[in-house]
Amino acid sequence: MSGYGNRHKTGVRLYLLGAACVYAAEPPMPDIPPELVEQIAAAVAAKMGGGASQGPPMAYLLERWADAHRQLKSFDCDYKRGLFVLAWAPTEGPYAAVPLGERPAMSLSPVDVDLYRAWCSKGRITRRKAKPSPALVNREVMMLKRPLNFAVSRRTIPYNPIEGIGDLDEKNIREVVIEEEGFAAIVEAMGPDERTIAFTTLAYDSGARETEILLAAWPWLEPDRWRMHIPAAVAKNGTQRITDLSERAWKACTALPRHVRSQLIFPAPDGGPANVRWIYEQFHRAVLASGVRGRNGEVPVFHDLRRSWITLARRRGVSESVIMAKSGHKDHAVFRRYSIVEEKDLEEARLRMESGRALELAALWERRRGPLSVSPTSALTSVEKKTRGSL
Repeated sequence: MSGYGNRHKTGVRLYLLGAACVYAAEPPMPDIPPELVEQIAAAVAAKMGGGASQGPPMAYLLERWADAHRQLKSFDCDYKRGLFVLAWAPTEGPYAAVPLGERPAMSLSPVDVDLYRAWCSKGRITRRKAKPSPALVNREVMMLKRPLNFAVSRRTIPYNPIEGIGDLDEKNIREVVIEEEGFAAIVEAMGPDERTIAFTTLAYDSGARETEILLAAWPWLEPDRWRMHIPAAVAKNGTQRITDLSERAWKACTALPRHVRSQLIFPAPDGGPANVRWIYEQFHRAVLASGVRGRNGEVPVFHDLRRSWITLARRRGVSESVIMAKSGHKDHAVFRRYSIVEEKDLEEARLRMESGRALELAALWERRRGPLSVSPTSALTSVEKKTRGSL
């Protein structure tokens, strides 16, 4: 059994079972013949002193999960996360310096997850030169659970040894809504960069996701109705949908020059999809220069444009079902996280309640009073009748 290898610019290279697994865009580990599984498990278990009953190595389970789930849209990212986690080795305990990928499946325990989380919070620095977020750690731990759950479903192991471990509190619920005034300030701070302005305007006025806009092509646009068709193959939820475009978004996009070899609206120089970091960096610079902030002082991020579109659509009277159809949300719980309720919404609700109450009371009074008589005197008040009688 080989240990795990050194670090390369392409990512963490993991050598397990005599094959190289790369945490980057390289071919996956070759298939392991089934007849070798028991030998591998026995060799690893003997090395760890646990016996063959502890099951096959984690690297083998990850490959079996991968073989059955390559059709997932998130497969590449999930698989790389799984390789990264399996390359990690604890620095203490009975399995110190042994990568998780070489460990028998049933030798894992919640202690290993705790040690991994502790390493992430204390000694790990990501590519962004910061500690990993709780959301990232949760997704990586998830890629420990998935192969184990898959192995249980295939009767490879009796149970998941880390079942029941909860997620870290991500605390990532944002409540930033960019109003029209703030959006105008951000666009102004972008200067003459028409490409960035068009990308940002399309996101703000359509509610589309970043990836959907990066892959947006000219044939998706419907010129006579100012609409954009998002194919099911690109949509996150796998369902085709149509979203409307504002006049300013339409003009900003159609004013851009077209690539001679690409149908993309925002292509890279080689004609392929542009790197998402381009828009993130440009948008972040413009936000800092504009001084726009959320109600809690948060600096807006690009995804807040989608959240703002949903919130503003609700304020403008669009029904929730229509907004969900245009934004591509299927889960009401997720949708509600995007629909932010602010103080102005509460005040508007109060005024609407008072106005509605007044109209209902007026109608009720009209019904109780009955229709007015045609006789002029019947409409007189009791005071007026007494006054007239004394004359």
